[in-house]
Amino acid sequence: MAAEERSRRESLGGMANSRSGESEATEDASRILVVDDDAVLLDVYTLLLEAAGFVVTTSVGAHQGFEILAEASRQRHSFDLLITDFDMPGNRGNVLIKAVRELEKDDRVSDQDRLPILLLTGVALSTLSRREQDDLMTSGVSYLNKTDANDRLVPTVKRILRKHSA
Repeated sequence: MAAEERSRRESLGGMANSRSGESEATEDASRILVVDDDAVLLDVYTLLLEAAGFVVTTSVGAHQGFEILAEASRQRHSFDLLITDFDMPGNRGNVLIKAVRELEKDDRVSDQDRLPILLLTGVALSTLSRREQDDLMTSGVSYLNKTDANDRLVPTVKRILRKHSA
């Protein structure tokens, strides 16, 4: 690991954890960043997604997730999908989504090339403020309730990626 990468990970407090799933994923496998404040759920989501052949990187928290995305953008190693929780300490999911969309504006990303986002949360959208709903439900954002994750996560991810690549 390069000194710069080691330093970046240390500055994130060890919160960012990359998992490659190399034994199951191929070089052309879709790369997914999963952001959640619950380490146990991150493990469950990683197992489900890696078993389906995806390459998974995880982050505990929105700030670290954004840093991983920004670094990937700088190195031209983009992700194919962002999966994020909404209710996290510090920055909430809507703040992360808004920051990602701003990063894409800065990089002049076309609407078709915008990063698809899956909001995977236990929070019902109807309980959020109008502003939070507006931040979340921008173009390219899908929603899945965590209670459905075990059965619907992989099919939902496949549908989103298929739709995005069409």
